[in-house]
Amino acid sequence: MVLALGFGGCGGGGSLLGTWVNAEEGETLVFTPDGTLVLTMEDGQVATLTYEARGTGLILGTAEGENTRTLDYSVEDGVLTLTYPGEGTVEYKRVD
Repeated sequence: MVLALGFGGCGGGGSLLGTWVNAEEGETLVFTPDGTLVLTMEDGQVATLTYEARGTGLILGTAEGENTRTLDYSVEDGVLTLTYPGEGTVEYKRVD
């Protein structure tokens, strides 16, 4: 499941900052303190998004502020779980 907006858990908790990997999907997520999310996909394609953790949701968007998407998320024991409405969940392990 590609974490994407225009291209193609239940509650927050813990820090999103840092690098997260899903080996099964071949994706790497890097959350930075300035609200930037860098997604690297298995094929090497890189997407830069904005993010904001708000309550139980993780709001993702493009730098232009278009195409936002809200996912439920949780962070527990070094595992980030993203829940895509109507699609299921994807887990990422913290690597730093």
